[in-house]
Amino acid sequence: MNMRYRLILWNLPSGLLALLITAALAADDGKDVDWQKAKALYQRGQAGQTLSPEEQAYLDRAKKLRAAPNSGRVPAVSGQKPAPAGTQTTKSPEKPNATVRGVHYGPHELQVIDLWKAESRERTPLVVFIHGGGFRAGDTTKIHPSLIVGCLQAGISVASIGYRLSPEVHFPDHFMDCARAIQFLRAHSADYNIDPKRIAGSGSSAGAGTALWLGMHDDFADPKNADPILRESTRLNCVAVLQAQTSYDLRSIREWIGARTAEHPDAIGFFGLPPGELDTPRAHQVFEQASPINLLTRDDPPVFLIYAGTKTKVIAADAKPGEGIHHAIFGVKLKEKMDALGMECVLKTQEDYPDADTMAQTVAGYRDLVGFLRDHLGAKSTKNER
Repeated sequence: MNMRYRLILWNLPSGLLALLITAALAADDGKDVDWQKAKALYQRGQAGQTLSPEEQAYLDRAKKLRAAPNSGRVPAVSGQKPAPAGTQTTKSPEKPNATVRGVHYGPHELQVIDLWKAESRERTPLVVFIHGGGFRAGDTTKIHPSLIVGCLQAGISVASIGYRLSPEVHFPDHFMDCARAIQFLRAHSADYNIDPKRIAGSGSSAGAGTALWLGMHDDFADPKNADPILRESTRLNCVAVLQAQTSYDLRSIREWIGARTAEHPDAIGFFGLPPGELDTPRAHQVFEQASPINLLTRDDPPVFLIYAGTKTKVIAADAKPGEGIHHAIFGVKLKEKMDALGMECVLKTQEDYPDADTMAQTVAGYRDLVGFLRDHLGAKSTKNER
């Protein structure tokens, strides 16, 4: 925009400026909006990935067009055709303010916890949420309000934890930060009215894989450690996650989903290996150590997995590198292994919510996830739960 016109707009009375903006939006027919692009941006945000300011503005505009009174002329942000009559639709709840924000469990600026405390005279169970972002982006704000509200209504407190990111750190540092956050919360459970014996793990995308890895790893508690935080347990009662990678072994990803998925650009930063060393014995050992599915034993906690896509989606040979990293096949493979061991593993995909638009699928998925948490944490629902 020409600087002259910017100055004119800046000096307009706020009421007139608001009227002009409203009129501009009303005149916006959305013809230049790429709804497949908007869908992809929406799904990246749901997975906990950080959008650039330009991408966020693009998505916000698409959402406003969809919500406007004349929104019947534009498709859903999901990129699907407008939902037929009778289709289940819903709105996401507003995100409540955290009870406690920015509590440090370590010295790094990203090693912080936001906590939403459920109202209760008794100690409450806790779900620890780990954000996504490819291990290189994201923070404690990347948590869906449906999870927070649903858990609070079920009498479950919620902690969203941050952790150091690549390229500053590499595997297993992201995971170990999250382990310490769980230990910190247990050590301070009395301060936050938390029951240290009822803690679950959750997360989206990279955070989902982290939660699974912690749930399936042996306990990191060190009873004789000089640091009292590290004496605490890292074990979880259950794990309930979204868009999880159950393996970070690039060989398995290539076999299960496709070569392009295994070429995800975040892999180099996560593993801390040069591109030319991703197919070496050293790399293979790291892949195996980083993969939750390789750690599974019969004494590990029950798992709930949910994916936005289908089990049968095919990733094209010419797809962009990393496409398919949230494929439901990750969940299928873990469920097969847990079923064979007689362990509980609930898997939900897009096929389980066929009569709902994208937002309704999201809210319904979180409702099922919270129900799983409630059942396994022995939570007591509040009067506001619906």
